[in-house]
This record gives sequence, C-alpha cells and structure tokens, in this order.
Amino acid sequence: MLHVEKIKIFLASPSDVPTERRHVGKVIDELNRTVAADKGVYFEVTSSENAFPGYGKDGQAILNEQIGKMQEYDLFIGLMWSRIGTPTPRAKSGTAEEFGRAVQALRRKKKPEVWFYFRLLAVTPSTREEVKQLDEVIAFRNKLRGEGLFRGYKAPAEFRDQLREHLTLWLNQRQRKVSKTRSAGVKQSKTLTEAKAKSDFPETGDRKKAATTAKAATAKTTTATKPSTSRKVPISKSGTT
Repeated sequence: MLHVEKIKIFLASPSDVPTERRHVGKVIDELNRTVAADKGVYFEVTSSENAFPGYGKDGQAILNEQIGKMQEYDLFIGLMWSRIGTPTPRAKSGTAEEFGRAVQALRRKKKPEVWFYFRLLAVTPSTREEVKQLDEVIAFRNKLRGEGLFRGYKAPAEFRDQLREHLTLWLNQRQRKVSKTRSAGVKQSKTLTEAKAKSDFPETGDRKKAATTAKAATAKTTTATKPSTSRKVPISKSGTT
C-alpha cells in the first residue's frame, strides 16, 4: 500500500485579499491531483476559516490555541496588500502575530518554512484608518526585507501562477532531500551490517591462519605430554641381570 505523506500549510492574511486566498485553495487542489500525487504527498491548507467559535479570550488567542501551533506545519504562507489587519493584544494584527509565531517556531523547531507575498498594485487610501493600515503594511514589508525574501505581484492571477511554480519547485527540492537522506541511511545500515558480519566471521585467510596456529600448538602440547616408551634390558643366558 502506497504511503501518502501529508504536508501541512498555514495560510495567513488580512481581509483585503480574498481572491488570492481562493487561488491558494485552487492551486493546492490542482497540485494534489497532479505533482503531489505522483510524489506520494498530499497538501493540506489551514486558515482562520478552519477555527470554531470560542469565548473567554481575544479572538486571535483562540485561533492560536486551535490552529496556531506553528511547529506542526511544514509551510507558512502570508499575504498582504493595503491592510495589515486588526490589532491584537500582542501584535499589530492577527496576521502579524501569526507570522511572528511561525518565525519563532522556525528558529526553535526548524519548521515551518516561511513565505510572504505582497500585492504591489498601487492603492489610494481615502480615510485616516486606510492611511494607517497602508503605513503599517509598508513598515512591515520594510522590516521583512531586512530579514528574509518576499515576492511581489500586481494581480491575483500573477500570484496564482507564482504560487503554483514555487510550490512545485519546493516540492521537487524537498523530495530530493528526502531521497538523499534515505539513501544515506540505507548506505550506513549496509556498512554496519557488513562490519558486523566481518567481526562475526573473519576473513578466510585469517581463519586458515588461526586454524594452522591452533593445530601447531595442539601438536606441540601433545608431544610434550606424551609418555616415553620403556627401554627393554637384555637378560643373559645365565639369568643374571
């Protein structure tokens, strides 16, 4: 039976990029039917839509508890355009907080990998709130520029094509690493097996040499301990010894 590996993706974004979010789902479905299926893997996307209602804490804290354990994901995909999102008690927005949690998990647990995309299409804010939101996005992007690599796009369709290409390349690279690791493990196991076999069954030449030495030692010991034969003393005809 073919083993299928699940690759978990976390999607984070404010509310102003709904088309891009739909494209993520479509690209993932497409890859699951084609490239991923051929490689024995399956992509699964999790986002805020997967959380169920809760009470007693702020909304982002509830999301963090339900779906925000970032070390459980293989890939984090973030999206922004003109809004950074609604502030939380801990960060500029829910998206910014999720991004920070993903970065912490990457540094401590080596996963998830973090990707971020920005729509670079110009927008003209008409209210103070929109101006503030745009300024926060620009500040966030400038900070990210100094800590990593992001990708920009102008239209949602361009993002869709980028994401499809990037996921395909990433999957191929990931599979090569997995194959290399497995090959190294098989080679190491074979080397250990051969070493054990040599220790349990020495080389033929060594066995012959050991057998010859043991045989010589045994013969020497036998000769040294063998009793001597009594010498017969002739008796005279007169019977006197």
